[in-house]
Amino acid sequence: MNLQYPMPDIIQVPYSDEHIDGVTDLLGNADFKKIIWRWQFQDRLNFSPIVLVDRDRQVTGFNGVMPVKVSIDGEITAAAWSCDFVVSPKARRKGVGKQVKLALQAEYSRVMSLGISDSAVKVLKRMGWRNGGRVLAMRRLSRKRHSRDLVWLALQKALQFLFKRVSKIKGQMEWLAQLPEKSEVDSLNEKILPDYQRCVIRDYEYLNWRYQQHPLASYQFLALRNEQELAALLVLKVDKEHVRIVDYLGPGNERNIRRHLLREVDVRFGKKHMLSCTSSDVDWLIVLAQSGFLPTGKQRFYIYSETDSQSKGWYLMAGDSDGELLQAAKGAMRQ
Repeated sequence: MNLQYPMPDIIQVPYSDEHIDGVTDLLGNADFKKIIWRWQFQDRLNFSPIVLVDRDRQVTGFNGVMPVKVSIDGEITAAAWSCDFVVSPKARRKGVGKQVKLALQAEYSRVMSLGISDSAVKVLKRMGWRNGGRVLAMRRLSRKRHSRDLVWLALQKALQFLFKRVSKIKGQMEWLAQLPEKSEVDSLNEKILPDYQRCVIRDYEYLNWRYQQHPLASYQFLALRNEQELAALLVLKVDKEHVRIVDYLGPGNERNIRRHLLREVDVRFGKKHMLSCTSSDVDWLIVLAQSGFLPTGKQRFYIYSETDSQSKGWYLMAGDSDGELLQAAKGAMRQ
C-alpha cells in the first residue's frame, strides 16, 4: 500500500552519493545515467542539486543543475541549467514539484531550462519564470524513406535553388577529432563575446568538459582558420545516418561564415539521411533555411532571474542544455 505522507514529512536534504540510485530509478534511465552522472554533475564546480526525501529517506523530488558562466551585455556572471527534474509518482499533485522549484530558485539567482513540456511551462510561469525567446529545431533530408518525405524534399530543393549563391571567404577548413589549442579557443571566445547580447561562455574549459570528456559520446570539430588564426569552430555529432550540428563558436552577424561551414559539412556528410540543427540564432536559422533546412518544432526556453528583468536575446544551440548530452549518451548505448 502506498502511504500518503502530509507535506511536512517531505523535507529538503543536502545531496550525497546515496541519493543516486533513488534519482536514477525515478528518471527511468539508470543504465546510462549512472555512467555519465559524475561527469555531468559531480565533476562540475558548485554542484548543489535539490533533493527532497520522505520520512523513510526515499527520494521524492529531485532537480539537477549544471552550473555555467554566462555573458549578459558583456558582464560575465554565474547561472545554472535546470535538468533532470523529477517527482516520485506517489508524491505528484501534492505540491512537491512546486516545493522543488522553490528550493531551486532559493539556491540559484539565475536558472535556465530548455526543451520543457507544456505542463511545466504553466507551472514555471506561475513561479516567475519568463519566456527566453524562440528556439527552432531545423532539419534537412537527403533522400526519401517514406512517401511523406516527397513534399519535404521538394520544399528543400526549392529553397536551395532560390539561395544557391555563396560568397567567397578567406580561410581554410580543417576537420579535427579534438578541440584546437586552449589558447586559440579562449582567444576566439573572448573576441566574439561582444557580438552576442546573452550567451553561455564557450571557453576551452567549458567545451572540453562538454564535448571531449563525455564518457560515452564522441564529437567532431570543424575549424575555420584565417591566416592560421582560429576564426570559427563548429561542433557536430554523427549518429549513424543522422548528423547534428550541436554548437558554434564564432562571430555573430557573419552569415557567410556559417554558409561556408555548412557547405563543408555537406561535402563530408551530404549523403547521410538527415542533417539537423537547433538554435535561437537568427543568422543560423536564415542560413539553414537558405540551405534547404525546414523547421520541425520549437524548443521552449524559460529563465528565472532575480536580478535581470530582460529574458530575451539569448544565443542558444542544442549543446547548451542537457538534452544533447543525454541524446548522445542514449545513442552510444544503442550501438
